[in-house]
Amino acid sequence: MTAVRRGTRPRAIFFDMDDTLISAYGRPEEAWSRTIAGYGDLPAGLDRSGLVATVLQEARDFWADPVDHRHWRQNLFEARRIVVRRAFSALGYAEQDMADRLADHFSRTREAEYRLFPGAHETLERLRMAGFRLALVTNGAAAPQRAKIERFALAPRFDHVLIEGELGYGKPEPQVYSELLRRCEVGAGEAWIVGDNLEWEVAAPKRHGIGTVWADMHKVGLPDNRPADPDHVITDLPELLARLGL
Repeated sequence: MTAVRRGTRPRAIFFDMDDTLISAYGRPEEAWSRTIAGYGDLPAGLDRSGLVATVLQEARDFWADPVDHRHWRQNLFEARRIVVRRAFSALGYAEQDMADRLADHFSRTREAEYRLFPGAHETLERLRMAGFRLALVTNGAAAPQRAKIERFALAPRFDHVLIEGELGYGKPEPQVYSELLRRCEVGAGEAWIVGDNLEWEVAAPKRHGIGTVWADMHKVGLPDNRPADPDHVITDLPELLARLGL
């Protein structure tokens, strides 16, 4: 496919949801540190900072395999239980029930802390008013993703909503990008995708000729070992409007 030109204005824009429109999973170090520091139901003598570091390492190892990632992102609660159990075991603690309670507490706390990024609704409304075709595309299980969409009133702002748990496939599988183009009735060179994952919303869609906008909402900067360079980088959602001349 013909590669998108940086200056080409699209007819359709596809948005990731988690950590693009909604602050959900970013900065896990801070989230685990805060959760474990304030949590009372831990084994006596357990070093909390050591537990944070071990949980984070176990999580990195757990999510590193793409096949496992695809399976377990359909059940984040259970995935976190496995990670925390492994962290307890690595530190020499056998209290698996206690590990599960900590993991569940973290999951509930994370859900309570979900929030829209500033300017999310306003940006989407400006794009709709300007005539762009909009699609939301998110990985994960159907029920929790639909719950987020309802909680933050996102569905009315999109022409199409694609959820991995409903489709049976998700990013970075090629068919999801083809399905986005089909539903929005545009060619690859007429579409942009906005998201925080450098593989799912940059490298994979670039292979289809879709324009890419990396959403660096947590302001971490592009890593040196990135799989591909995005066409654009934004650090807040209203910046996208400026990139489009709105």
